[in-house]
Amino acid sequence: MNSFLNANRKKLILAVVLALFLTKISAPVLGETEPQIPDLSRLVLSIKIPRLSSWPLLSSVLPKQGNTHAIPTLRPTAGFVPQPSSTPVVQQPTITPVRLPITLPTSRPGQPTAAVNPTNPAGSPTIKPTKTPKPTKTPTPTPFKLTNPRPGKDFRDIARIVGPIMCVPPAMIYATYDNEAGYLGTQALANWTYYNTYQGSDPTDIVGSTKVFGVTQMMGDTWHRIKPYVGAKLGTTELSLNVTFDSMAAAAYHLGNISLAWKDKISCDDWPVAYILYAACRYNGACPADTFGQKEYYNSYTYSVCASYNEYGGAQKKCQ
Repeated sequence: MNSFLNANRKKLILAVVLALFLTKISAPVLGETEPQIPDLSRLVLSIKIPRLSSWPLLSSVLPKQGNTHAIPTLRPTAGFVPQPSSTPVVQQPTITPVRLPITLPTSRPGQPTAAVNPTNPAGSPTIKPTKTPKPTKTPTPTPFKLTNPRPGKDFRDIARIVGPIMCVPPAMIYATYDNEAGYLGTQALANWTYYNTYQGSDPTDIVGSTKVFGVTQMMGDTWHRIKPYVGAKLGTTELSLNVTFDSMAAAAYHLGNISLAWKDKISCDDWPVAYILYAACRYNGACPADTFGQKEYYNSYTYSVCASYNEYGGAQKKCQ
């Protein structure tokens, strides 16, 4: 009996091993949908299992088929078919090449080479900007300093000195002196230093006075009004109409003011005829203030001043 059981047990174990082996080898190959089952069923079925009804354990496990217990055929399960997956594309970082400074050989061997400036790739020498030059200062004219005795060797020389200071043509200053008190010229020239020196007082500055003084015959009241302005031009108020230089300087200032030449910005060196005649007419007191260019007010004095103007300056102005 024991030998029988041992023989059947071996057959049963062999059948189970074969069933497991068939299940293993019948699994579908990767990429196939149906398993390739070898035709070994005949081998399994050819194994005859005796009736084991007397074996309780096996009879309870194996299903009955007729008078024998049949071993169920194990069908292999479908194998896992992997699906292709999309591999994400990894963006590689962009590597910026590092540019090293470029050096160029110098024209002479043995000299060190200089690194080229990135802003100056040609390697040309960098020109340094020059410093902004300081502007040349405009020379300040030396302020006029009045001396005592006064400057000037004669009337023409005084007119030449005073003209630029007062911005009045020297010819106009001389012509006024020549027609106002030319007869005093001989006396003044005879004792030039005395008549051209300030004596320390000014008896000609008289408010409201119509008395005339000096070689330009200016009234004391007129002098009183313009003296501060003349003093500002000459740098001192120690002036007097009895001094030849001071008298001609006062006349020059008065002529520039009443002629409208300063107002109209006429040249300091030469005046048109209309300004010469109008200035002479007003200086003589024959022309009202609003009669510029009106010849009906002109007289022999006016035309004589214009003639003296031509004589001093060598001009050929048509006075009449």
